[in-house]
Amino acid sequence: MERRAPRQERLPRSAGAAAAAAAAEAEAARQAQLQELDSREARAAQAQRDTLRHLRAAAEITEATGDLGAETLDDLSRQGETIARTLQKIDEADAHADKGRHVLFGMQSLLGAAANRFTRARPPDAQALAARRAVERRAREAALAGSAGGVAWSPNSAACELCEARFGLARRRHHCRACGANACDACCVGAGELRACVRCCASEAARDAALGKGDAGAGARAGAVAGAGTGARAGAGAGAGAGAGGMVSGPGRPPAAPAAGGASEQMRAQAAAEEALLATISANVMRIGEINREMSGELQRQDRALDELATGVDRVTGKVKLNAKIAKSLT
Repeated sequence: MERRAPRQERLPRSAGAAAAAAAAEAEAARQAQLQELDSREARAAQAQRDTLRHLRAAAEITEATGDLGAETLDDLSRQGETIARTLQKIDEADAHADKGRHVLFGMQSLLGAAANRFTRARPPDAQALAARRAVERRAREAALAGSAGGVAWSPNSAACELCEARFGLARRRHHCRACGANACDACCVGAGELRACVRCCASEAARDAALGKGDAGAGARAGAVAGAGTGARAGAGAGAGAGAGGMVSGPGRPPAAPAAGGASEQMRAQAAAEEALLATISANVMRIGEINREMSGELQRQDRALDELATGVDRVTGKVKLNAKIAKSLT
């Protein structure tokens, strides 16, 4: 009996040790779980902080992009106004060019009438009679020579073959029906099929005087016609040839996480800050889209305005050149 007693005392001791070991293991497992939870919470908090940082950067970038777009749109608007003012000036220059051309045409008509009245002061009857006889004589000579087409005309030239004045708007080209030469208004007599140059008229008048035809005034007619032709050639000058918005800003940086309080409150505050930043970014992106659409429309309008401007400049340039040529022909 004395030997069994110690055995009974040792059994309760071993059971207590096992329970203590189990409790220690459970505590260690619980501590490991707590550490894992803490680690996960730390990683989640760091991820939220990184997300907030990226969202703030995105909000700043979109806001700066919107501001730059608004400034560019303002510049485009000012450029469009400048183009519109230039178009208005081009239209005014076009109207002035038209008025100038009308004035030059009026001066041309007046100078032409004055030239017909003063520079061709020849006895019309004697000249017309000499031109008629010269044309009829050349027609008879051509008929006798067997030429059915009459007198051959000289090819068109740039200047009168008698006075060497250049043809243009103020000086027309004619062909003598007697010799076919190119002659200007000042060097022609008659009209239509009876038009002859003063050279042929003078020759015909001299021929009549030499043959003794006509009355006693034939010699005077010959002298008058010859003198008129000489005066026309001396007075003719060389004329010029004719030719022709506000950015939507966000609520700013989110409020700092409270120093005190549980992790759940901090996470809720960070989630609210993320939502605010996302709303700001969305508003900025929408504003950028509106600015882009406005810029696209403004650029299209300016392209059309520039096309109109180029066309107007070409039109005015052509009119100015034409007016310059008309003015030069009047000198």
